[in-house]
Amino acid sequence: MGLSQTIDYLSLWNKFIKDGNQTALSIIYMDYYDVLFNYGSKYTKDTQIIEDSIQNIFSNFLKVRKNLGEVHNLSGYILISFRRQLFLDIKNHKKLFLPENLSDDHFNYFADQEQDITDREENDRINMIVKRCIRNLTPKQQEIIYLHFECELSYEDLSGMFDITVESCYKTVYRSIKLIREEAEKILFRVRNN
Repeated sequence: MGLSQTIDYLSLWNKFIKDGNQTALSIIYMDYYDVLFNYGSKYTKDTQIIEDSIQNIFSNFLKVRKNLGEVHNLSGYILISFRRQLFLDIKNHKKLFLPENLSDDHFNYFADQEQDITDREENDRINMIVKRCIRNLTPKQQEIIYLHFECELSYEDLSGMFDITVESCYKTVYRSIKLIREEAEKILFRVRNN
């Protein structure tokens, strides 16, 4: 996910909540910035809206600090807050045609600000096959796969984020992986037999 494994972000968050420690919030902001920016780029190419949304959620944390409740999964909490803010900011900027349908229609798993270029043919071929398989998933399946595997959100967090049951999250991930695997096997079979 790009976050330091040695920093206890939940402890920093609790220092911010309890004591108003803005240094703790600054560390969280700096470390989560790239994660949030990359996630936001999956919805819009407008970097200004993404940056504004990141600023807006952290400004809001400062404003409502005393009213914030206990958090058990900080990554999930921050990603959910950011997603909600991003949708609001996109709607306010009127950059997308149907912002109310973002969660269903506009998530693009492969949108990324930093494109890694690899020279190895085998990696390119595997990446092409995986991308092709993931593109066959619905945008909602793509988003759930991204949030679960790339952002390490739990099934419980996904359940709350999408307002579906935990069991539905399990099924969505299971079915998505099954579809990816089946499609990849078909492609590899065709490549080997040509």
